[in-house]
Amino acid sequence: CLCFFTRFSFIFYVGKLSFSEMVEEIYECLMKLVKEKIKQYLEEKDREIMEKRNKKRYRCKGERSTSVKTKLGTIEYKRRIYFDKELKTHKYLLDEEMRMEKIGLVDKGMCEEISNMACVMPYRKVAETINNTTGLNISHTRVWDITQQMGRLQIAETKRLTELSGSHLR
Repeated sequence: CLCFFTRFSFIFYVGKLSFSEMVEEIYECLMKLVKEKIKQYLEEKDREIMEKRNKKRYRCKGERSTSVKTKLGTIEYKRRIYFDKELKTHKYLLDEEMRMEKIGLVDKGMCEEISNMACVMPYRKVAETINNTTGLNISHTRVWDITQQMGRLQIAETKRLTELSGSHLR
């Protein structure tokens, strides 16, 4: 990362920042680099999907900007939306290909972190901790909402597994 080496060299030689400030600068630069690489990967994958799709079934309706909140922070990217002529619905083939699981714009992995933290601390403290460690901007009410939705998903999965195990007994 050019900004990493340029800034690091500047920090190292000039020495105007404290050690903690230097670590923070390097961390922010690396996070920016990683998020940019993920964005590039997703957009390239989306181009590949567009070229390889079943053109008789899926009609490309253009690109849409979106973002996903992750442990790395918010990743913004563009993806294409398609009209499925068989099912008469719109879908994002990139989301299916990448098996993206989200609650709203929050990655499921981040949702699991949030709901685990909510088991041991108040929602406001969870939101504060998430915001301070990831750079995200999540409110305590969003933490509550995510926790509720994760609970509903867990209940549904437990019910599904119970039904599957019950069918084996017959």
